[in-house]
Amino acid sequence: MSVNMVNFGVENTDDLAGNPEHDVLLNARNIIAEGKPVPRVFHAVGSDDHAYPVGLGLKAFFEEFPGNPFHYEFHTEPGGHSDDFRDKWIRIFLDTVLQ
Repeated sequence: MSVNMVNFGVENTDDLAGNPEHDVLLNARNIIAEGKPVPRVFHAVGSDDHAYPVGLGLKAFFEEFPGNPFHYEFHTEPGGHSDDFRDKWIRIFLDTVLQ
């Protein structure tokens, strides 16, 4: 079974577009349009991660909002989709939100 099927119940995540339960981009737009409380978004991805191109797309998406209402932070460095990368950046994330 594919990772997408396990995590999202579909093979192709493009099939989730427009589904408010799973479409992060739709939800972000709706939060702004509806004047709802805006969460902070902290994003770290390794430049060797298979998801790096998706990460760059998310970065571009969040940076299009005038005034950075999500207080969006993007971090990258060499590294892949690994426990070491995740553990390092979870600690940095926690230090950031607990300050």
